[in-house]
Amino acid sequence: SPSLPWKQLSDLGFLLADLCLFPLLSASILSCWIQSTSAQGNPVRIVPIPPYGTVGSNVLLTILGFTEKGSTYTWYRKTREASNQIASYSLRTRVQTPEDSREKILPDGALLIPNLSLSDASIYILKITIYSVGVGVYEVITQLRVYEKLARPNITANSIKVRENESLVFTCSTENERANIVWFFNNQPLPLTERTDTSENNQTLTIKSVRREDAGIYQCEAWNPIDARRSNPFSLMVNYGPDTIKIFQSPESEKIEVQFNNSLTLECQAPSNPPVHYEWHAHDSSELIHSGSTYTIPHASWEHSGKYTCWARNNVTKLSLSKNITIKVIGK
Repeated sequence: SPSLPWKQLSDLGFLLADLCLFPLLSASILSCWIQSTSAQGNPVRIVPIPPYGTVGSNVLLTILGFTEKGSTYTWYRKTREASNQIASYSLRTRVQTPEDSREKILPDGALLIPNLSLSDASIYILKITIYSVGVGVYEVITQLRVYEKLARPNITANSIKVRENESLVFTCSTENERANIVWFFNNQPLPLTERTDTSENNQTLTIKSVRREDAGIYQCEAWNPIDARRSNPFSLMVNYGPDTIKIFQSPESEKIEVQFNNSLTLECQAPSNPPVHYEWHAHDSSELIHSGSTYTIPHASWEHSGKYTCWARNNVTKLSLSKNITIKVIGK
């Protein structure tokens, strides 16, 4: 008969319960067993249907690999102490004790747990007693994980508009304490770089020395094995520049010739966010001759010869750049 003395079962049961209880941080169900094979050599284990418990739904802890006919099925939660006994079912009387227990033991020994709550997540121990030939006892231990449907997380940042090279911290807040957090950038998983860092629980994301290419849409997602919810999009603007400036129609010598009475248009460009304010000055004078990126001389005359300066100023970053060009009016 595939049985062990009860004292040995008791000692091994507590040992395996201890081993199964603590290391299960990522697995949802782990089965261990004492006297774990049936007479045909099949492993006896507990399998939940569905694999994960969901708050408000039901789960059935089924027995697989048990090919003999049990006499009594007794279920425990957490430990095999009398105070932690859920219920016991006798095949002879077909009566569950206590009858008014929320959990129900089916004739095949499976345990039905209805209307799950997070507190139902625990170690479950099944003791199967057989009286057909002597007294045989099987004991199977499993851990049930229960998850809840998730609320939409909320994403915030310590700044909506950040200057280039400053640091930025995002925070993902969720009502669900057991949810895992992942981050997305422009609808793609955010890869971590030497400039990005997350907290231990992933609820904060830090970008060190923000760059202009970091501008875009950020989201955080809360997930567990049964559900995933993503936050509303957070649009980040990065203020930068100007750090380069060009005047088009300018040769390498930064001089340009124009025929007398012909028109000439110069265009100044300096990438920046927000866009820069452009100013044109002539002949090293502080007097403003034009505002805007383009400056046009409709009819060039001798007095238009000389040095012209384009200034690009960003009123947010407080940065400014200038570039000079010399115009020479020729012919008549």
